[in-house]
Order: sequence, then structure tokens, then C-alpha cells
Amino acid sequence: MSDVDTPKIGRPTKCTPKRVDTIVQAIRDKHASRHAAAALAGISYVCLLDWEDRGQAGEEPYARFSDRLAQAEAEAEVDVVDRLLNSKLTDGAKFWLERRFPDRFGNRGKQTHELTGADGGPVQVEVDVPPDGELAQFLLNAAAILGGSAEGPPDEGGD
Repeated sequence: MSDVDTPKIGRPTKCTPKRVDTIVQAIRDKHASRHAAAALAGISYVCLLDWEDRGQAGEEPYARFSDRLAQAEAEAEVDVVDRLLNSKLTDGAKFWLERRFPDRFGNRGKQTHELTGADGGPVQVEVDVPPDGELAQFLLNAAAILGGSAEGPPDEGGD
């Protein structure tokens, strides 16, 4: 028996044209999330991700699925951007784009603030530091209060 004649072992794939169409239509036409589209098609989100990975590796029928998924997401994004630019559902479109495509439309969340001193120069900070002898005594006292010092625990006089 040659490889061509070898029967396939295992259950048939759930990646059927009907399921693929359900996922693609939910994402493209209804702007559904991948989670919701997978649920509508009767598969788990993890299964959808597995199909996408297998498709990107070139395995059929998953490669067709992966291509159609990417196309549906691109069409949904273009539709929402068009609605936003034409002032239809502005707040909803912004919300959807920020959450669906955070790398391109999201609020980055990071802000950089720069402080400058007088005339745009560096900020001047003044710190009163006691002379070396006073600082050393202060640190020894602090260590004793916190339960130890270089010379051993403080004498508490309670033998």
C-alpha cells in the first residue's frame, strides 16, 4: 500500500468550510472578537489559535483558514476606521479600535515627563548632610534602634 492509498487515522477535522465561514462572517460583518467568533462556530478559542498556527505553517485546510481570518480582521478594521472617519459611532469605533488593535490604536499608557530647573537647566537639589562624624554616629544609633550594629546588639540593661 503506498502513501497515497494509506487511510487517514483519527477523527475528521472540525475545520470545515461551514465553521470557517461562521468565524469569518462574525469577525468581518459583526466585528466580533476571536473568542466570540470561535464560540459561534462551536470551537474553543485555543482551537482557533491552533488552526491559525497550523495554517501559518502551511498545513491545509488551516492555511486557507488563516488567510481568511487575516482578511476578515483587515476588512473589519477598515470598516470601523471608515465609520470613525465619517463620524459614525465615533466613541464606539474608538473603543473598538483601541481594544481590538492596541498596538496601532491603543492608548499606550506610558507617558514621559521631563522636569527642568530654572531657564531649562537641570533641577537643583540641595540636601543637608551632616559632617562625616555626625553621619557615622547617626547611622550607628539607627542600627542600634533597628536591632543591631557592627559592635553587636544594643545593651538594653535588662539582664
